[in-house]
Amino acid sequence: MSLKTEKILLESKINNLKREVESKKMEGEMFVQQVRSELSPYLEFDELDTEKSRVAFDKIIELSGEIKDLNKEISKLEKKL
Repeated sequence: MSLKTEKILLESKINNLKREVESKKMEGEMFVQQVRSELSPYLEFDELDTEKSRVAFDKIIELSGEIKDLNKEISKLEKKL
């Protein structure tokens, strides 16, 4: 495989990973919004839905880890360019 072809393939993979990161960030924002609404300071204590908040927060943690892993992969591929 030529160097030019390899470079194009690497750039394509990097761009795909960057799109995946942005997608996961948008998904994460959705869960952040859910936590904010479920734990709103305008709700009474007994109105809070802590189970929904916990599930959303766990998803935020999971997505955060996935984003960090993707960013590491992007950095590694960018160094190959």
